[in-house]
Amino acid sequence: MRHWLLVVACSLVLGCASEERVLLPDIEQAPLEANKQTISKPPRVESAELYQVYPITLNLPRARGYQPYSDYLEPLLANLSEQSIYQLKNSHQLQRQYRFIKQVSSSDVRKTVFSLKQPATSHWGYVTTSIGSKGIANAFLIESAKNGRQYALVIKHMKICLVSRAGAAPSWRSGRWLFSKRPGDFECTGSSRYSVFRPESGFPGLLGAYYGDQDTVLVFKQPGELKRLVRALKRQFPQLKIPVIPSGSTT
Repeated sequence: MRHWLLVVACSLVLGCASEERVLLPDIEQAPLEANKQTISKPPRVESAELYQVYPITLNLPRARGYQPYSDYLEPLLANLSEQSIYQLKNSHQLQRQYRFIKQVSSSDVRKTVFSLKQPATSHWGYVTTSIGSKGIANAFLIESAKNGRQYALVIKHMKICLVSRAGAAPSWRSGRWLFSKRPGDFECTGSSRYSVFRPESGFPGLLGAYYGDQDTVLVFKQPGELKRLVRALKRQFPQLKIPVIPSGSTT
């Protein structure tokens, strides 16, 4: 499904700049009219439904204690198991059939690995998250008559892989990652983005020019859920940049 973008977004939202600017309203507040983008379904739809897309500045919650599993992995798997949005299978399996074992220790600041095990079987699962040195996170509010308000997180230079039925979880030895000869079943964001979302969800096409082919896109029903996950990502990956969108920009 493709949707038409009628107003071109500022280059900053696409990750072309990262310096701080004047704050837009926080994510819970009403968006500015000047930053509104209107997108409609293709003409073949008899009654075209309008979508409004607003770039939003992320003001993250205050720092507190942090647990990688409960603050990042559990919310991530819960989000990726949202059946009305995603069509991923491994997120359901890992959340319901596997038990968390540990975060695999390494000196690789670009990647985290969480290992899981399916009880009473030889099947391992794991979740990898990698963010490059130029990783940038941008947030958007999307309004539609059909789905109400939804919140999208678009992260450049990021990839998430969900793996089930592997022979073992990856290990870190001698400065590199080692993987099982039985690699298991992979589902990854970014390179496999076309299979991540349900066609009827409208994503990632609803974002128009606000996302690129290799971006990771996550969709939330509540702004607090998006904020908490971004905060956890920032704790895991200090190199992740969170730009501030300039107020009133339409170019």
